[in-house]
Amino acid sequence: MKASTPLAQDELISIILPVYNEEENIPQLSEEIFSTMESGNWRFEVIWVDDRSRDNSYALLKELAEQDSRNRVFKLSRNMGQTQAIAAGLSKAKGGIIVFLDADLQNPPQEIKKLLQELDKGYDIVTGWRTQRQDGLLMRRLPSICANFLISKMMGYRVHDYGCALKAYRREYLNDIQFLGDTHRLLLAYAVMNGARIKEIPVDHRPRTAGQSKYGLERTYKVLVDLFVMRFFASYSTRPAHFFGTFGLFLLGIAGVLMGFVVVRKLLGGIWMSPMLIIACTAFFSGFNILVLSLAVEVLYRGILRNNNRTTFTLDEEDSVDTSQ
Repeated sequence: MKASTPLAQDELISIILPVYNEEENIPQLSEEIFSTMESGNWRFEVIWVDDRSRDNSYALLKELAEQDSRNRVFKLSRNMGQTQAIAAGLSKAKGGIIVFLDADLQNPPQEIKKLLQELDKGYDIVTGWRTQRQDGLLMRRLPSICANFLISKMMGYRVHDYGCALKAYRREYLNDIQFLGDTHRLLLAYAVMNGARIKEIPVDHRPRTAGQSKYGLERTYKVLVDLFVMRFFASYSTRPAHFFGTFGLFLLGIAGVLMGFVVVRKLLGGIWMSPMLIIACTAFFSGFNILVLSLAVEVLYRGILRNNNRTTFTLDEEDSVDTSQ
């Protein structure tokens, strides 16, 4: 990836906000965003994506758009969740700098200025760290601590607060992401995989004063599943046979050990037909089938790469040397 440069004076900044039942927060939120961005003389647009709110949120957003064209409002065809709302907003964003912000007012919009100032120093991504988080310990903070620990361990990169919604990205680090599951929680982890220069800074966090939280403990297992999938693709997307083949060989190994036990038992006067033999045969055929499947997946993957002239790597242009003419 090429070296990052300071923000251009006329750089357009797109602020993306997924909205679901936040009618009480929208007026103050909009006022704070515009006050912050105008005080810094930044060119900006605010992209509101309504996730089929059941309150008056969408009507308020339409009024904002009519009052100022920098407000752009979109509405999902049905309630699809935060990830798809963010994906929709990103597809409509025109800026080279993307800022994500929740609509619950817990992350003060004034903190956007801090993120942009750090981004201007040459970082690719600047992410907030809620050092004084104003949420309940059991339902919000404890699951978040566990998730941050697991993600950091699996990614090999320590970030204190992967879950903080307040983040600023250079657009190129979001272009090739497929927004599936709860991918939005792992955008920073994807950026780590792609070698982004990341800066984490402390940001203020306010208690929620209006509306209700949309998150609970049920999100934890979703994050873990998405993290496993992401890690799988990070490690084995270019060599799927290594993953499936290892599992198949493991089953064949188990089958060999069990079959050896059955043979020894037979030599000592036992019988052939036994639960152990059935388990050994099942493990053998399962392992064999997985090995064949892994080869088929590998052949298919290589064929796709060849036919589409795709590569499996990304060069760091800054650290490359090419003197050819």
